[in-house]
Amino acid sequence: AGVPMRLRGGAKSKNHTNHNQTKKAHRNGIKRVKTHRFETTKDRDAKYGRNNRYARKGSMRIHKKALAEKRAKLHNAAAAAATAEA
Repeated sequence: AGVPMRLRGGAKSKNHTNHNQTKKAHRNGIKRVKTHRFETTKDRDAKYGRNNRYARKGSMRIHKKALAEKRAKLHNAAAAAATAEA
């Protein structure tokens, strides 16, 4: 490093080589990028996160209400069928 360029044999000529890089890459196998089912919500805007939480809670409430109505309807139909047979 301390030797002048003219004493080292001229300017550097080789700027880049890809030698052995593919062998190194394939030794452990080239892996696919891991995909996640859900995107993380940590970096999102807090306002969006709050709204999303309220929206999910509301839709869950509606879903549970619909399930309860469906169960009641099935229960009433079964009871009506039982009384019709008797």
